[in-house]
Amino acid sequence: MKRRELLVCGGPLLSTSLAGCVDVFGDEEFELCSVTVRNGHPESIEATVRIREGDETRFEHTETFGSPEDGYTVPETNLPDGPGEYLIEMKIADRAWERLEAADVDADRTLVEGIISERGDGPGLVVVSIPELCAHVDAADGTTRSRV
Repeated sequence: MKRRELLVCGGPLLSTSLAGCVDVFGDEEFELCSVTVRNGHPESIEATVRIREGDETRFEHTETFGSPEDGYTVPETNLPDGPGEYLIEMKIADRAWERLEAADVDADRTLVEGIISERGDGPGLVVVSIPELCAHVDAADGTTRSRV
C-alpha cells in the first residue's frame, strides 16, 4: 500500500522534474559533412580513419604522412548519406583507437577532425567535432545542405 501511495504522489513530481529534459534521451543521430586527419608531427607517421554505424564499418582508410603539413580527408562520396549514429575511430601507428561517438556530438551536422601532434611520450592524436566548420565545407564545394 505504501508503494502505491509513493508512486501516485511521486509520479507527477517525476514527470515535472523531467520536463524539458526529454531531448537527453532522444535522437543521437548526426550527419557528417567532413572527416579529416591532419599531421602536426615532425616525422613520418601512419594514421587510420574508420567510420562505423552499429556493427558495420562504412569506411576505412590508412594513410602515411611524410611531413607535418600532410592531411587526409575522406572523399565526400565515401561519407555516409544522411544522419546516423556514427562512430568515428582514428588511430596512429601502434596506439589505441581514439573515438568520437554519437553521444559526443552536440549538433545535427558536424566536421570531425583528427589532429596528430607531438607529445612528451611521442606522437598523439585527438579527435574533435567542429560543427561550425560545415558551412565552410558546403561553401567550398558549392552545395547547400540543411536539416530541419
